[in-house]
Amino acid sequence: FDYLPPTLERIQLEKMQSKKELLLQRTNSSFIQEFASGTRYRAHYENNQSWQTNQTRQFTSFQKATSEPFSDTILVDGLATSHVGLDPLQNTRHQPMVYHDNYSPPDWPEKHSFPMDKFRWTAHSILKDADEFLMANRKEEEEINQPSNNAIPDDDRPLVLSKHHFFRPLSLPAFPLAYLTPPIHPAFLRSFLSGTLSERHRRRIGFREQTRRPELIERTVSEVAGTVLTAQLALKYGMASHLAGG
Repeated sequence: FDYLPPTLERIQLEKMQSKKELLLQRTNSSFIQEFASGTRYRAHYENNQSWQTNQTRQFTSFQKATSEPFSDTILVDGLATSHVGLDPLQNTRHQPMVYHDNYSPPDWPEKHSFPMDKFRWTAHSILKDADEFLMANRKEEEEINQPSNNAIPDDDRPLVLSKHHFFRPLSLPAFPLAYLTPPIHPAFLRSFLSGTLSERHRRRIGFREQTRRPELIERTVSEVAGTVLTAQLALKYGMASHLAGG
């Protein structure tokens, strides 16, 4: 009876012992030493920075020319914005709003399942249509307070009085790609930015052949930049809105 057949418990114990020995070996290896000293992290960071620089150069040509007197800036008063909108501390009409003209790229297929023009029309409505909430409040105040005939009627004005009151996010060349990866896998992000996604991925996104368009790539990055800017504004002022959602 000196020999006992291996039981399930014995097999599991041997596996655990092997894993323990392997872990001890790795602890004494150069891998852990490099990781602890930051060598591997620095190498990964430098590679990522180099890749980001190449991507920025590649897509600089995609940036649209604009007549607006604004220039892309990384941070303005702690905000990742290329244009500072109406001062929220002086704004008594609405919370800070974020919008970029490239949210609705031109020449979008009319029969496409995704209504890309909705972002442009949303901004147009906010800038041109009278605000129903302000109109209702004005009517209620008139019924209660009965203002004089000399009162200035402002209930027919739109919510946002000028396009320059919008905060504008950074465009692709200026937006740090570190905001995108993580959580987006670097390999997937590289394929998307270079327009080389597989057909399966393009179909899953839903834009199919449109996914390769430089305009769509740029507006997608700008939309993420808008989400980042909206979050920064909300943290700074308590509330903010992004006209592209997110």
